[in-house]
Order: sequence, then structure tokens, then C-alpha cells
Amino acid sequence: MIGISLSTPEELMEALGDDRIGYVQLPFNLLDRRWLTPAVQSALAARQDVIVTVRSVFLQGLLIAGPDVAWPIVEGMDHFSVRHGIAELVRELGRADAADLCLAYVRGHEFLTSVVLGAETSRQVIDQAGLIRRPVLTPAEIEHVHARIPAAPEGLLDPSQWKMNA
Repeated sequence: MIGISLSTPEELMEALGDDRIGYVQLPFNLLDRRWLTPAVQSALAARQDVIVTVRSVFLQGLLIAGPDVAWPIVEGMDHFSVRHGIAELVRELGRADAADLCLAYVRGHEFLTSVVLGAETSRQVIDQAGLIRRPVLTPAEIEHVHARIPAAPEGLLDPSQWKMNA
């Protein structure tokens, strides 16, 4: 089996066209709707033999960071409303915190097989293991997230494009 780590739906579509590909890793989070288009979902459904692992569930930590953490400058992206929306969704959906919301959102999508999470301390590993045990978001809750928080522009979804305040 061949595996590939990729970053765009176009790369995924190309990879799924190769029968030797059996594993893909891609970025996905509650701001990233690129993977939810009908074309991508149909291609994934046609290749149920492929293991799909997602990374960047917390978007390099931005989605769970406090207000003191600077966000990249991206035209058309209001990080204040995203932070506020996440806080409201945590409360409305009865989630433990932003990390729980982000992880439950991603895990609520049937196309993925597994999730890669980063950790710097053993406490983070233990906390994340606890979050994995919590229920995933239902389809209705996922739609509620979509209604509350808009999709992000690609300039935010791709950390290689980030420009920070000086």
C-alpha cells in the first residue's frame, strides 16, 4: 500500500485515481469545508478501501488558543467572530472546551478513519485521550457549526501562506 500526505482537494482527487494509494493524510478542521464538496465526498465514497487520517484539527493551535495568541493576517477572515462563535458553540452544544468541539466536529465526519493530534506534554496526551472518548457531533450539530462559523479562505487554511503582524 502507498500512502500520501497532501494539502488540497485537487491532490486528493489525483491520488484517489491511483489504485495503489491506500492511505491519505490531509488537513481538516471546522473552518475547512474544501473536503465536504460533493465531488470530493463522492470520490472518497468510491474508494472506501483508502484509510483517511486528518491532521490540523486545531489549525496549528489557533482554534483552541486564547485571545493573546495572534492570528495570521488573512483578507476576509474575522478571527474575533470565529473565536466568539467557537465559544458560543462550546456552550450551545455542551462541549467541554474548544478542543472538544474541534475534535468532535472532525470525528463526526464519516469519511475519516483516524486523527493525528500533536502534543507537547504528557498532560496534553492524557487530555486528548479523554476528548477522544467523548461523543462526536451529530450531522445536525455539524450543520449548526456551519451556520455559526463560515468557511475560512485558503490563506488561513494553509499555514505556508500565513503572514503575521510585525
